[in-house]
Amino acid sequence: MNDYRILGDTSVIYIKCRGDVLECLIDTRDLERVLNYGTWYGNVGGGGVYAYCKRNYKIVAMHRVILRVANRHRIVDHKNMNTLDNRRCNIHVVTHGDNVSNKYNPHMKARSSSTSGFRHVHWDNRENKWRVYMQYNKKAYSLGMYSELIDAVMVAAANRNRLFGLYTGVRTPILP
Repeated sequence: MNDYRILGDTSVIYIKCRGDVLECLIDTRDLERVLNYGTWYGNVGGGGVYAYCKRNYKIVAMHRVILRVANRHRIVDHKNMNTLDNRRCNIHVVTHGDNVSNKYNPHMKARSSSTSGFRHVHWDNRENKWRVYMQYNKKAYSLGMYSELIDAVMVAAANRNRLFGLYTGVRTPILP
């Protein structure tokens, strides 16, 4: 059984991972269910450290136990990208496309080959302007050509918010 600490509505469960002890956050209302499930430990994979438990010869992720998602084809996502934050306000069931958007589109910097340094904005040598281009749900969006980089960046940011919703991870900048 794991050690834990109750901090009001949030509880901390201590899990072992490669010789270290890590803190995993859950809602206190889920504490009894999670502790009764078994002993939890950390496992590195999928871009983070996840809390796992072995039960009936199967490995089960804590976030799936909390949301009662047994179907392996359903995806449970961590909104704030902290895979050890398993509070209900931070985990939810999403589509594969939404999960990919959360993981790659908003939080990553522009590619190292980017001509602008901003996501979805690149220099078009033929037109000598900044082009805004993005894809969402297998559909391409060409959002125009701009002489000024700031104009292209603003269009890209506004459309990321419109297309990706909560997955943008950043707020659209507002010009004075």
